[in-house]
Amino acid sequence: MTVAIRSFSSPYWEVRNSATLAYTALLRRMVGFLNVQKRGSARRGLTGLEFFHRYPLLHPFIYGELKAATDMLDTSGPSDSNLANHVHPSLWPILILLSRLKPSPIASESGDDLDPFVFMPFIMKCSTQSNLRVRVLASRALVGLVSNEKLQSVLLSIASTLPSNEVQGGPFNYLHGVLLQLGNLLDTNCRDLADDSKKDQIIEQLVNVLSKCTWMASPLLCPCPIISTSFLRVLVHMRAIGCTCSESKNLRDVYKLHLDLSTSCLDADASYGFSYYDPTVAELREQAAVSYFGCVFQPSDEAAEVFQITQRPNLQLQKVPEALDFPDLKDRLLRCISDQSYEVRLATLKWFLQFLKSEDSSFSETGSIWHWTNNGLQVMLLDLLEKEKNHRCENYILRILCQWNLLMFKKASNGESVVEGIYVGSLSYDSVIHLWGRLTSLYESTRHVKTRGTLMSCLAICVKHLTGLFFDENESEKEEEPRWSCVIDCVSYFVNLVKEKSSSSEQVNVRQASAEAIIASGILEQAKLIGPLVSNHDQTLSPSKFQNACDVYAYQILEMWFTCIKLLEDEDDLIRSKLATDVQKCFSAAVEVPTQVEKVLELSFDHLSSVFGHWNEYFLYLSRWVFDTADYTAPLKGGGDLVRRVFDKEIDNHHEEKLLILQFCCDHLQKLANRDLPQAQLLDWRSKFQSKLLSFAKDHVGKQRESWVGGVGNHKDVFLPLYGNLLGLYVFSNCIFRFSTDSNDKKAMVADMVELGEALKPFLRNPLVSNMFRVVVRLHEKSMDNSLVDLSSVLAGEIWEGFDPYFLLR
Repeated sequence: MTVAIRSFSSPYWEVRNSATLAYTALLRRMVGFLNVQKRGSARRGLTGLEFFHRYPLLHPFIYGELKAATDMLDTSGPSDSNLANHVHPSLWPILILLSRLKPSPIASESGDDLDPFVFMPFIMKCSTQSNLRVRVLASRALVGLVSNEKLQSVLLSIASTLPSNEVQGGPFNYLHGVLLQLGNLLDTNCRDLADDSKKDQIIEQLVNVLSKCTWMASPLLCPCPIISTSFLRVLVHMRAIGCTCSESKNLRDVYKLHLDLSTSCLDADASYGFSYYDPTVAELREQAAVSYFGCVFQPSDEAAEVFQITQRPNLQLQKVPEALDFPDLKDRLLRCISDQSYEVRLATLKWFLQFLKSEDSSFSETGSIWHWTNNGLQVMLLDLLEKEKNHRCENYILRILCQWNLLMFKKASNGESVVEGIYVGSLSYDSVIHLWGRLTSLYESTRHVKTRGTLMSCLAICVKHLTGLFFDENESEKEEEPRWSCVIDCVSYFVNLVKEKSSSSEQVNVRQASAEAIIASGILEQAKLIGPLVSNHDQTLSPSKFQNACDVYAYQILEMWFTCIKLLEDEDDLIRSKLATDVQKCFSAAVEVPTQVEKVLELSFDHLSSVFGHWNEYFLYLSRWVFDTADYTAPLKGGGDLVRRVFDKEIDNHHEEKLLILQFCCDHLQKLANRDLPQAQLLDWRSKFQSKLLSFAKDHVGKQRESWVGGVGNHKDVFLPLYGNLLGLYVFSNCIFRFSTDSNDKKAMVADMVELGEALKPFLRNPLVSNMFRVVVRLHEKSMDNSLVDLSSVLAGEIWEGFDPYFLLR
């Protein structure tokens, strides 16, 4: 490590480049991998005390390098010397190394030569110098040097260096560095303290000090927006820490100070008096919006994050001020949502989305915000959608629109009164069709993946309302007839869109959006409503138009269910587990097995068979699914080698078990078969599976590789078509033998087996394939009470007693 750090000063690029590679590898090996998204990786890291006792030679080396590096820094203000802006090459790797260390719960013993606290003067000097990136990195490096025992005194000494309201001045770089130090120490060291009383004491002392330095967060008194932003962030950390204390006596003081300062910054001129766009001003107003609305209402996910960080889930959050304490809240919310700065709009929309998602909102049903959302939220969102040009704000507007409608639909399903609320469910048919047109047009025109995913959920909301037309008995069939066709077109468009975006070749966030859209549409739940409306039609009588519409809608429901079944085997854990939990709400029986996706698949097929088992179209749908799953791609001429290239295998979904779904389908086909099914139809399906097996054998015999262990039948791309088609052949042969009385058909089927046995002989070295074929042969022998002597040579080999064709289901 010392060689790598010293090599950063080499005049040769090759040496510096090698030093960068070596330093990165050593840092990960010595300290561990850093995941900035989760604090858990930081908790598993090394403390500063542990690190230097494990690598004692690094302590004097880092001390000397820091001393040399800080001597080159100028903290007294602007200088004409080039040396003032020059950063020592060793400073960056040392600061990165120290920033990866976590604080120690105990301080070092007096006289300990390896005490990391001795680096404090150098790090604090770096934290206030003119280079912004050095200030930020040095403030992070301070975290691992301060132990929990010294935290309170260090925080107070740093905060006491801030100029009061009477002084109102000082170098901006210095003030910014001090606020960065306070923010990092509060966010990491203080938040992780286990002693609530000590945290409350720290908050009390800091409130007393910072309340005398409020000029730094005033746009009228402080000309530097970066300092005001940092001051507000320090208060955000203090508020979050106060919320984790069981009985904080100073939380309301923090809220009041934070609210007053954020309000003044939010009301500041967006241009700050400048004729040009200043990103620091936009950042300040964004932080002011986050701080203000965070004081009004703390989202539940923020509270959950606090609990996760502190690992103390039994704490109760402090009650934030009630809505009555904010008389201009609604007006301010409207102004911020339509603010000219997209940063303010985005921050406000994010907060409002969390507000709608929260079930433990501090606002009651009579609150001003809730009353306003009931009457004007959807109208305002649709107006904003027309004017919004920023794609991120557009996405959040759509997410709020979707969340609002899901909330209102949920209230309506629970029997709560939503008469006054304006949402998609309260709109007329023509209004919903008009909204559908706007959303589909926006979907076709946008190119942002996240926005498209949210639009799918919005389309699902429209579908949820439109499909209620099938169960509305208020209007006559003649009045509803023109609408059925339009509704079916909308549902078909939505189902095809979801099927397309659920493909394993799509990005994970696209597949997740598809899963959310499936649940939001409510189509899965309507299977048990539409099931009694479908029936098998007499060929001599033409069904009514309503019956045709119900049949088409039922088919789309089946399409959506099987798309959902495919997503239940997605390679992403979050998609599988979340969808498995949501799908169980559609079942009649209250059974919850959220971690057992295979059990959810079984329950899904049982549910569909109980609803559509009497419908012949469902039987045909399962048959087509088996036939398509067991299908194969014929090898190209001269390219029949089964060895695939490496990159071809990367697209495989290793969580998808096609054979499991195939066995579920065949098992239910065998259970659903009855005498009402046309005999010609069963014979036709059996012929399809037999023809597929013969063509498969013809395409692959002669092109197989002798090097496959156990024969070519063991290859993945060969086994599934073989076993799947044999299983389909077994199911339909069984159905024919059970219900057919024509002996000629049975004799022809037995004769077919001899031809099939000769064709499949090269593939029967696989024990599963050979025993599946043996089960099919025994079925034919049993029906004719005669053994097939011609297949004796083919069936030679190991016999599994009690072999079950549905071995994955047992």
